[in-house]
Amino acid sequence: MLKNELFDKVIEDLQAGYWKILNNPKKEIWSDTFYDQIGYQKEEIKSGLDTFLNTLLHPEDVELFRDNFLNYRN
Repeated sequence: MLKNELFDKVIEDLQAGYWKILNNPKKEIWSDTFYDQIGYQKEEIKSGLDTFLNTLLHPEDVELFRDNFLNYRN
């Protein structure tokens, strides 16, 4: 089993959602399970940091989350 196939199988078995960030092309992807966990369908909400910060996260948590997330990415 290839590394990516093993990862996909583990994630599926755990029923874990994930948020994947690609650099080339710049793109953010939420897994189907992540959508299920937040209670939306792919067609209802766009994946990405802006959506997460402005729609899903409590306003009091936005600054702390953004700072930590951007620090992690850089």
